[in-house]
Amino acid sequence: MKYNPDTLRFYAPGTILNLPSLDGIAEIEDAAALTIEPHPTQLQWEAWQTRDRLKEKLRPSNYNGTMREVVVEVMEEPYARLLDARQRGWKIPNCSNLRRTTTHAQKDTESYIGLAITAQATSSGRGTIQEIQAEVWIAPVPRQQQTSLMTSEERRALGMNSRTYAIGQNGGSAIKRFVTLPRTETEAFNELHRSARAIGMSVTRRALLHPISTPIRD
Repeated sequence: MKYNPDTLRFYAPGTILNLPSLDGIAEIEDAAALTIEPHPTQLQWEAWQTRDRLKEKLRPSNYNGTMREVVVEVMEEPYARLLDARQRGWKIPNCSNLRRTTTHAQKDTESYIGLAITAQATSSGRGTIQEIQAEVWIAPVPRQQQTSLMTSEERRALGMNSRTYAIGQNGGSAIKRFVTLPRTETEAFNELHRSARAIGMSVTRRALLHPISTPIRD
C-alpha cells in the first residue's frame, strides 16, 4: 500500500482538486478508502483493487475520446447527497433501499466520502465538445447488516460477526462504492449561445450609438 494509514487524512469537504486527466483518479479513490478503513487486511485491499476502473465508468457509452481538465470537488454532507441523488436527476446502478440512517448506523454514514467530478470531453480539431459530470461515493461496508442467508448461530460458529459476513458478500472488500451514470452538457452549444447573444448585444449597441437616418419622403 502506498499510504501510511496512521497519518492519512483525506481532503476536507469543499476542497477542489484539478487533474490534467482521469489517470490520477484511482489514487484519490485509494486515499479515500484508506481514510475510511485505515487498516484493511491484505485480502480486503486486494479485493478493493479489483473494482472496475472509475475512469471507464465516467466515460459515456457513446464517447471514445479523451477527457481532460478534470475537476474533483469533495462533497459536503455526502450521505445526504447520496440519498437525494435521484431527486437531483442522477441514475445510480446497483444502489437501492437507501434511507435515512438509524442511530446504530450513524458512525458508518458519517464516514462516507463523496466526490463531484467534471471532465472536459475533447475532440481532435474541435477542442472541447462537452462537459462530462458524475458523482461518486466511497463508503464502509455496514457494521450491522442483516441477512437471511445465514443465521446468527451459523455466523457465531464460524467466528463471523455481521460486518465480517457483509464484507464477504461485498467480494471481500471492506469498502464499497456508488457511481452515478455520467451525464453530459454540451459546452460547445452553450458557448455558441453566449457568443450569439454577445454579437446581438454588440450590434444593438452600435445601432443605438450610430442610428441610420432615413430621409422623410412626401
